Order: sequence, then structure tokens, then C-alpha cells
Amino acid sequence: MKTTIYPKIGEFLDSLDANQVPTERAAVLKELAHQVKERLEQGLPIELRFICTHNSRRSHFAQIWTHVIAEHNGMYEITFSSAGTEITALNQQVVQTLIRQGFEIPIPEQKSNPHYEIQYADNRASILAFSKNLQDDSLLKSNFIAIMTCSEADQGCPFVPGALSRVALPFEDPKIADGTAEEEKVYLERSIQIAREMKLLFQYIV
Repeated sequence: MKTTIYPKIGEFLDSLDANQVPTERAAVLKELAHQVKERLEQGLPIELRFICTHNSRRSHFAQIWTHVIAEHNGMYEITFSSAGTEITALNQQVVQTLIRQGFEIPIPEQKSNPHYEIQYADNRASILAFSKNLQDDSLLKSNFIAIMTCSEADQGCPFVPGALSRVALPFEDPKIADGTAEEEKVYLERSIQIAREMKLLFQYIV
């Protein structure tokens, strides 16, 4: 049974044209989908873990969109997480972008690394989002595919302990627009790009 996600999020996902994903990136997503389907067909657990240096922007976008798209397609066998090689904090522009796209995100007590509860549907647990490194106790130690969402993490983390496989799927860092008049626009563009590619991933899986 599919999760009934908030209407604005659902309308956005339905509007995305996965055919706009470049051929070379579609090939990476297709191979990733093949790995996931193999695990599912064998009845084995599988998690997609998105890894970026600071676990503050792209890896969170990817984790949140895959989680929501999976449930939008009625797929609950896969779990999702994100992590970094360093601990920072979930970027505020990421939070504000997701809110503009239809998510409900209560603002937590402000501290160096706040924990955000990302709400996307009624009667479903929220997605807990905060910056963490690869050694965090909340992360599974096995049965996951490591997906590198930035080139820095891809180069600096050539081996991810416990990973079934390692996939390079880098996105341009929206941080390049921080403090500029283009900041809001660039973060939205990156969120849309990531959501579009994750939608294609699940089209291959389904």
C-alpha cells in the first residue's frame, strides 16, 4: 500500500520528468537499481547510504527524497541513511528548501548539530536528519550500498567498511551559491535534480 504523502510533495514528484536525466547518470542509476533488485529478490535486507564530506546538503537531499519516493511507490523493504567523513550540521538552506517544497519541519532547539524531524505524510514516522559521520552508532554496519554524492568524499573515502558496494553519483555542491542572490534558486535546483534522479532510480527498481 502506498503512503499518502503531503499533496504538494506528491504533485512535485508526479511532475518530474525522469527522461531528463543524462544518459551517463541514468546508466549509473540503472546499475544501482540492479543491485537493489537482486537483494530484494533474494529477500535480503538492503539500505542505501548517501555519503558526502560534511553530511550537510546533498547527502540529506538524497536520503530524504529516496525515502519519500520509495513510500510513494509503496516500497518499504529498503531503508535509507546518510553520513559524512566529517560532522557539521544540516544546512539551513536545505531545511528551508524542503519546507518550500511541501515538507513540514519543526525547528528544533538550536545547538551545534540540531536534529530535525522531516515530516512528509500523516501517520508516518518523520525522517530524522542530522549530520553524522560513518562511525555513528545509529548506522547499520552491513547490508548497505555506499553512494558517494560528492567528488570529495568519493576521492577521500575509497573504502567504506561494511558496504556491499560503492557507487559514485556526485552532484554539484549548492554551497557555491551561499551568500549570493542565487542561493535560494541553486538549492532548489539541486533538490529538484536529486529528486528527479532518485525518481528514475525507483522506476528502474519497480
